[in-house]
This record gives sequence, structure tokens and C-alpha cells, in this order.
Amino acid sequence: MIRSADAVKTVGLAFLLHTAAVFAAVLLADRLPPHPITGFLNPTLPASYPVVEKLIRWDAHWYTYMAEYGYTAQTIVFFPAIVILIRAFTYLGLNYALAGFAVANIFTAVSYCLLYRLARLDCSEEKARRVLLAFAIMPTSFFLNSIYTEAVFLAFALACAWSARRGRWWWAGLFAALATLTRNIGILLVGFILLEIWQQRQRLAAFSTLSLLAAPAALIAFMGFNRYLTGDPLAFVHAQQRWGRIYGLPWHNIRNNIDLVVHKWAEIEPGVILDLGLVAVALLALLILTFSSRFQIRFSYLAIGWLWLVIPLFSTSPPFPLYSLARFVLVVFPLYFFIAQLPRPLFYTYLLGGTLLLMYCTALFANWYWIG
Repeated sequence: MIRSADAVKTVGLAFLLHTAAVFAAVLLADRLPPHPITGFLNPTLPASYPVVEKLIRWDAHWYTYMAEYGYTAQTIVFFPAIVILIRAFTYLGLNYALAGFAVANIFTAVSYCLLYRLARLDCSEEKARRVLLAFAIMPTSFFLNSIYTEAVFLAFALACAWSARRGRWWWAGLFAALATLTRNIGILLVGFILLEIWQQRQRLAAFSTLSLLAAPAALIAFMGFNRYLTGDPLAFVHAQQRWGRIYGLPWHNIRNNIDLVVHKWAEIEPGVILDLGLVAVALLALLILTFSSRFQIRFSYLAIGWLWLVIPLFSTSPPFPLYSLARFVLVVFPLYFFIAQLPRPLFYTYLLGGTLLLMYCTALFANWYWIG
């Protein structure tokens, strides 16, 4: 049974650690060498608080721009949930910068609460605390505080997982649909729900079975919007090439990234190194979870973890062979269940090293270095 005092303490500790690390790093970011601005700048984004402005980098400018001006054939690659949420928050009197920042950080707080509740379905209070601390200091978790989709997607995905575990299939279907409207990999939550139905030995009534159609319906609706805007229902796929993304086999992409790190160490962006390191750690963690009896993980979590890692590995770019994988790894929540089961010395080594790396990556991001 979950005690409210324990929940507040566990969630509050993890959230405080994460927030302190991120915002301390933002305040110290000016001590790093400046980096030229090479990403898109929203020309009409109003001035905001300095701490907020330093977290609005790269795609964050695109999301605020789309919320204000709508979609084009170029920006159709971005799914609409966060854009709609930012626009909605402006009706509260916030400008687009503060609206996006509010969306990201509110959903970050929600994701902490949901991850805790999900962990407590299978774990002790101590292990749940470890799960949240592992999440809190993931080196790319600063993306949760910027105007990116990670916080919104993770909140919807965790809500889907928790609802499915509780047998609330209509809620699971709804949250899967919302996750699908946030990121394309959200559609894979339909498979997660089916696995949960099988694991729980449930037999759904015909009416409840319709909940499985919510996420496909959401994707079809977005495809309809693609067709309306561009004449191509798969424009969000075909437009990827305009952003430098092409198809590549995962092992080729990993090998190309290794070659870059080995032969052009001094010339590459920090994100190229981080991509390789976090992909290697994630692959190792999922392999151990799959084959080691010492580490326990629910099968549906393991399956969705593999899918959310492997599918993005098929996307590459010549400058960034593991394009944004350092960021995509952030939502693979089974990793935090793996880290929570590490021996105590390894776990606390991760906490220390992860906190320092999180602060360093946050400061780099605030200075326009490419991280993911």
C-alpha cells in the first residue's frame, strides 16, 4: 500500500535533485566557452526570464513558432500534441516562451508522480526511490525542462502503462492515443496494452476492445491532417529528409558513430559522443534485463523498451549517425528499473557521475552545443 507521506518524500526528493542540478547548471552555463548559434531562432519569440531563455534551444524554437503560426510542409514532421498544449496555455495570459516552459515542466512533475506509482506496483518503497533517482539524473533529462516532447510523451506513456496495469483499458487506450499524437512511437503502446491483456489473462468485452483503436485512430487523424495540408498522408515521414534524416541499419549507424568519435574527436559535437555512450549503456541494460535472472523486469516493459530503442536506431544522418538517440533513450523507462537494481556501490556511483554529467550537458545545451 502506498502511503501519501512516502510518495511525497520519494517524488519530492527526486524532483528536487533533478531541478537543482538543471537550474544550477543553467546559472553556471556562462562559464563555458560560447558556441555559435547554428539552430533555428523563432524571430518573434518574446524576451523572457534569463533562466527560461537559456533552456529554449534548437527544437524548442520550432515548437513555439508552430504554436503561434501553425504547420507548414517543413514542420509537418513534428507531431501536434505539444503544439496544441502550448497554444492552449497562451490563453492563460502567458507568452509562447512561458507557455511552452510551463507545459514542459508541469508534465515533468506529472511524469515523476506516474513513474513512482508504476514502480510501486512491483517494487518496495526503497526500490521505487531508486527508480526515480535514476530517472532524475539521466544525463539528458534536462530536455524535460526545455520545450521538447519528452516530458509530454513520457507522462502520457506512463499514464497508459499504469492504466493498463490497473485494468483500466479505456484510459490506457486514451493515453496511448495522446502519446501517439506526441511522438510517432506512441503507436507501439497498442502492443504494450495487448501484452498486458495477455499477461493479466484478461478477456475484454467487445466494447472495451474498441479502446485499442484509439491510438490508430489518432495516427489516422494526423495522417488526414497531413493530406489536407500537403496532399500526402505520409508527409510526416517523407519530410524527414528535409531535416537530414535518412534510413540506415542500426549496426551501420553505430559503427559510423564509433568511427566519428575515434577519428574526429576534436571536431564533433558533444552530442555525437553522448549518443554513442547512452546507446551502448541502453543496449547493455536491455540485454542484461533480457537474459539475466538477477535483474527482474515485467515482460511488457522489456518489450516496449526494446522497441523504443531499436526503432529510432534505423534513422540516421551523415553529421549525426545516431541522430538524437541520447535524447530518445530518455523515455525508455525500463532502464530506470535496471539501474535501481544495481548493487549499492554501482548505484551511488551512477548517481554521482550522472548528476555531474547532467549538469555538464545542461550547460552545454544552454550554450547552443548539440546534445540531442
